[in-house]
Amino acid sequence: SKRLSLLGGDDVYTPEILKKGKQTNGMVVAIPWDIDNNRMSDFTRQSNELWGNHDVNWRTAMSYDATKALIAAIQRNPTREGVQQVLAKNDFSIEGASGNIRFSNGDRSDATIQLVKVVPDPGFSTSYDFVPIETVNTAAPR
Repeated sequence: SKRLSLLGGDDVYTPEILKKGKQTNGMVVAIPWDIDNNRMSDFTRQSNELWGNHDVNWRTAMSYDATKALIAAIQRNPTREGVQQVLAKNDFSIEGASGNIRFSNGDRSDATIQLVKVVPDPGFSTSYDFVPIETVNTAAPR
């Protein structure tokens, strides 16, 4: 009866959720990256060129970021321990699809959470889409 808000994590950011239509209309999903918030980025442009204008999602962007961080660490110190040491350094930083990639205590620091909402797609009367509603910075106060 729409008395409670539907909230979901990144695992429900799928086409199957959108196919449920009215059942999920209004659901808010927290994800680390959304293409609609990043249409003008180099990553989005390059992925469109590579895959022929097929939109990528947060999983692709986070995989890209992880790969860039790993390559940078291997270039600086190509051993298992060396990679860990490079990534743990306070001065490690590299630009990725979702912004600056840095780590603190083994977790990514300065990460953002983007909130998207399931809404009817204005281009299709029977279709739904994820639309950005807010971006939240999860960085700890300095």
